[in-house]
Amino acid sequence: MAKTLSGVKVICFLGVLFVFLSVSGVGAEDHKLLRVPTHSVSEKITVDGVLDEEVWKNPPIRRSMVTFSPVYAQSLGEETLVWAAYDRDTLYFAFRCLDTRPDRIKTSISRRDQMGGDDWVGVVIDSINHRQSSFEFYCNPSGIQTDGVTSAVNSFRLNTAVDFVWQSAGKITESGYDLEFAIPLESLRFKGGDRVRMGVSFMRYINRLGRMGAWPEIPAGQTQFNAMAEIEYHGIQSRLRGEILPSFTAGRVRERESGQSWSDAEWNLKPGLSFKYGVTSSVTAEATVNPDFSQVESDAFQVTINQRYPLFFDEKRPFFMEGTEVLDFGVVPSGMLYSAVHTRNIVNPSLAAKVSGSTGRVSFVALAAGEEMPDSVGAPPGKPFWGVARAKVSMGSDNALGFLYSGRSRGGEDNTVIGTDLQYRFFGNLRLSASWLHSRTGTEGSEAEMDGNAANAVLQFMNPGLETWCAFELYDRGFQMDSAFLIRGRISRWQYFLGPMLTPARDGAMGWIQQLQPYFHYAGLHDLESGMDDSKIELGTVFYLRQTDYLRLEYHDEREGWLGTRFTLRYFTSSAGFQLSRKISVSASFRAGDQLYYGPGEPFAGSG
Repeated sequence: MAKTLSGVKVICFLGVLFVFLSVSGVGAEDHKLLRVPTHSVSEKITVDGVLDEEVWKNPPIRRSMVTFSPVYAQSLGEETLVWAAYDRDTLYFAFRCLDTRPDRIKTSISRRDQMGGDDWVGVVIDSINHRQSSFEFYCNPSGIQTDGVTSAVNSFRLNTAVDFVWQSAGKITESGYDLEFAIPLESLRFKGGDRVRMGVSFMRYINRLGRMGAWPEIPAGQTQFNAMAEIEYHGIQSRLRGEILPSFTAGRVRERESGQSWSDAEWNLKPGLSFKYGVTSSVTAEATVNPDFSQVESDAFQVTINQRYPLFFDEKRPFFMEGTEVLDFGVVPSGMLYSAVHTRNIVNPSLAAKVSGSTGRVSFVALAAGEEMPDSVGAPPGKPFWGVARAKVSMGSDNALGFLYSGRSRGGEDNTVIGTDLQYRFFGNLRLSASWLHSRTGTEGSEAEMDGNAANAVLQFMNPGLETWCAFELYDRGFQMDSAFLIRGRISRWQYFLGPMLTPARDGAMGWIQQLQPYFHYAGLHDLESGMDDSKIELGTVFYLRQTDYLRLEYHDEREGWLGTRFTLRYFTSSAGFQLSRKISVSASFRAGDQLYYGPGEPFAGSG
């Protein structure tokens, strides 16, 4: 009880802190109100990559972009003309990407979300205009799409598992290439009305220059959420839409008894129904009974040999994808807690319901699910029931305060977790992300309840010449979170990274290098169960070369404990990628030195 009261005190304290920060405005930066001209159209726009409609004859929004990768604040090198238009059902964007070397434009016909190595352009839309999440749409000159969602909590990772319904088409011309986008309003979550404002950014990547640029400019240490312009639409409304998806699956099972003798066939019939309804233009309700997820594509291939930690697979089931960006919880990048709510832990839902959306400054998700699970040896009887609730409050800029509840019960066993996370930018280049979780696990009728805590914190600073951050994470011996993807628990871990970014003079002896970054990375880990300590030191340099080429060199010195034995590992790694021509690229990686075999009985270190 004392620990629970302590948790309540922490939440109350953070609530008071939220009110203070919101009122004082300390650290909250108002985004630049760069108005984007757009045009309401009544003519039919054919998405074919040919910019022959009247609306595209208006003056463009912008002609130039500024780089943010690999170097900040330089000219992208080629002009990019952008237009925006809309009608009552669709948002339209057109791009004319000028290129003085159209013969070196790289494009391909590839799978969806697999065209990142080509030339491309894209639009990032904050449809709620709260600087906390974005819908992102990218396309290469052949019209191949990449799309996804990003949250301010997890701004370094684009979740491409989400696939929207939209149209795109491209055409290579004598002066570059043209693209047209048509994004149905039904694919976005927004607040309809007579005057609708959304945040927007435009991006372009030029393969032969190896440069990525944006308008408005994204300063070093900032996210795209703080650099967005504002686009205004008039009289658009989201149509409240309902979807019903019935399903029926049938399976026939026979078991081999001996030789060619088989048991009698057993039929497994499973009718299902999924329902989705737009409660408002920004709130969606969903429910499903016996859902059929057989249409979901297979997981991407990953190497599973000699892995110390479990492998992470993205959620791809349609029911769980709505509002996935709201579920992002403040954790350490590349930390042990990869996700606080990994919905793939709900393996076989038989009945589930969810409400998600945004109301003003608050984004939320509430999820309940009952799961069909076969009885297994040692597992408690009964069917698991899950409950998840998440709310995130915007505090201006990309600052936010969030709250999380997660619970799972089965056969009298309960696991309940409450937590809170904070993302706050004290200065333009200094950002804090911190979170705390408290869990309670026990069995009904038993006094042997287990309480535990987890904490994450990372402080990041970045400007054009320096990147540095420090991080801490703790998962004590009583902490358990059934909804999480926790790689390793019962540890404390701290990290430090320092990496100056050097830009050689273009006319100097190293002018063939766009940027190089020597860096130092230290990580220390204490195992709370065994008392053993791990440590890791990385010394490396990454070279960003002209065009899209790169070279990374690293030396590792590690002390690692495994099954009560402490191993010393020293090894060298390198990786490189080179674009030899428009159609041929080469990438390679190399490792030499000590390696550890994570054998369950007799682990050993060797060289390889």
